[in-house]
Amino acid sequence: MINVIIPLIKSNWQKEIIFSLRSWSRYFKENHKITIIGEHRPNSEIDFDFIYHKKNKNQTKEENLGDIIKNVLREFKEFIWTNDDIYLLKDITLEEIKTPYYHQDLSGIKNRNNNRWGKLLWNTADKLTKNKKKILNGETHTPYFYESDKIKKIIKEYEIDSGKGLLRTAYLNNFCPDSKKLENKIGFYNSEGSILDYDHANFNFLNHDDNGLTEELKNWISEFYK
Repeated sequence: MINVIIPLIKSNWQKEIIFSLRSWSRYFKENHKITIIGEHRPNSEIDFDFIYHKKNKNQTKEENLGDIIKNVLREFKEFIWTNDDIYLLKDITLEEIKTPYYHQDLSGIKNRNNNRWGKLLWNTADKLTKNKKKILNGETHTPYFYESDKIKKIIKEYEIDSGKGLLRTAYLNNFCPDSKKLENKIGFYNSEGSILDYDHANFNFLNHDDNGLTEELKNWISEFYK
């Protein structure tokens, strides 16, 4: 049994989880169980387990995710970690999900993004550099496969448990020496671009954030996963 973990974070649309669950039911044919972790149990015709996790309003989003990760490590020895705004586009196997992807090589980059997310990335990258590891940006916004014992080895050092480091980037550079450049995802993070410009059959994953979720994309997702 393969465990698929989805931390449920409130979004503007609030329908992502419905279609994400359908994508896993339709395209991930291997024996698996989905567990959603959050404050509210979503309504879906797809079967899943639910773990209630009350968000601490005095913590940042990353600190709350750190708490969720610690809970997951106590419950599961290995698992796939994904999000409600990540969708499978075609049949996919566990071995394909286990393939470690990276977004970009951070070595040699001098102009650092100093926003909230940039600080998390570079805090992680600086620790990797100190430990003489590669510094590949692993934040691809695709499903990730994890082994809990490996996470436990890095969760403190890279400040993942306290919400000051990025788990995927730390994990990728410590344990995945044969990572590949991501080329099989369609992603939307602003209002530019159209899903109609892509032959989705050539891609494994679709991802967006609230900024990239246009009315056209909502309609496409709703129709594709109906």
